[in-house]
Parts: sequence; C-alpha cells; structure tokens
Amino acid sequence: MEELKEYFSHIKDLERISSRISLRKATPRDLIALKDSLEIVPYIIESVKTNLGISSFFDKIDPLGEVKEIIEKTICEEPSIEVGSGEVIKEGVSNELDEYRNILKKHRQHS
Repeated sequence: MEELKEYFSHIKDLERISSRISLRKATPRDLIALKDSLEIVPYIIESVKTNLGISSFFDKIDPLGEVKEIIEKTICEEPSIEVGSGEVIKEGVSNELDEYRNILKKHRQHS
C-alpha cells in the first residue's frame, strides 16, 4: 500500500490537464506533466496486479505508452513558458523549425 501511495504522489492533476487539452489550452508544461504521470502508470498497474480480485481489470487498461513517447520525443523536458523562445519543440522534430531556429540564432548573434 505504501508503494502505491508513493506512485500516486507523483501523478499530476490529470483531470485539469485533460480538460486543458480538450479545450486546446494546454501548455507545453501540461504535456510534460502528462508524460511524467504516464511514466508511472505501468508501475501502478504492476503493483495492483498482485490483488487477484482486481488484477483482470488492470489487464484492460491502456497505459498510453504511445502518447508518452510522442511527448517525450517532441517536447523539451523543461519547456519555456515564453512564446517564441524556441525552447518548446525539441531539435530534430521538424527540419523546417530547426532551419528557422538557426536563422534566429544567427540573427541574434549579429544584433
């Protein structure tokens, strides 16, 4: 039981995050909080599977690993809250975005 308490203490406010996502008001930091929470779900599932009465229920839960991976590959670990800073989407996700970043860096160096 203590193990579960520890896992749940790391789960962020998923109701708020999912509401913000559905309203298209989620920030990059909301997405990182979602990813961090999704990383814990498999551990929670494994922990409760030892209870034979409810283990079959948890076999049907999708831990959303694909969602976690997409966020992990796309959003910087500590994204900027400043719009236009270029520190939200990881390098390598979009060649076009990387090109714009390079142009902006060169411009800032010459200014």
